[in-house]
Amino acid sequence: MQNKTFVGKILAAIAGLFSGILKHVFEGAEKTFDELPDDIKNALIHGSGVMDLIGSMLDNTPAEIRAAIKEKFPDIDEAALESGLFQIAHGYNLLPEENNLDDVIAKIQEKLKSLNTPVWDDIIQGMAKLIAIILAPEGTKFAVIASTIEYVYQKYFKK
Repeated sequence: MQNKTFVGKILAAIAGLFSGILKHVFEGAEKTFDELPDDIKNALIHGSGVMDLIGSMLDNTPAEIRAAIKEKFPDIDEAALESGLFQIAHGYNLLPEENNLDDVIAKIQEKLKSLNTPVWDDIIQGMAKLIAIILAPEGTKFAVIASTIEYVYQKYFKK
């Protein structure tokens, strides 16, 4: 019985340590995000938001998703959005029709529907990161996007 208490204490200490580390990492990302120029913040929010919409609207038509994206992000650069989604589709060998945003969205929806849920957030965030990079102003450092995309997704879109 004493060993269980000792092991329990060790496990609680380890959990507390990791919780503290994650809290500090999250706070660091928040501080970094707060100091970013608005155009980079928007790229991060748009990238996460677009993928959140696609991931949460898997049973909707691509036209409905496109309309939801335009409504939520009226200032999004549609050509850059299409380019980012097209690159995601090609990264997964989905082979959408060239210059057809609806087909790109449909192919990404199919891919997301086929995935099992334990990796869902990681896949969405990876896709969001790519869109954010494409939407960000030229010269934006990849490390800025990589270090803050998790924060943006968790703060603004994770339910």
